[in-house]
Amino acid sequence: MQSTRELVVEPIGLDVETLARPIVWRELFGNDHPVELEIGMGKGTFLVGQAKTRPDTNFFGVEYARWF
Repeated sequence: MQSTRELVVEPIGLDVETLARPIVWRELFGNDHPVELEIGMGKGTFLVGQAKTRPDTNFFGVEYARWF
């Protein structure tokens, strides 16, 4: 099923210090969809592609290397 909703990428580079501990996914995303975590997401190209094709899943990427 295709979604008519526009993909919203919120913001690139969330400040780790401002995230709740533990992270409450429902509060972060505003829904109860399942969450997939990608560690080492680089530029996020794969993650964005997955988010576009799977709107009923929340994606959260972590990248340590700041040059991306």
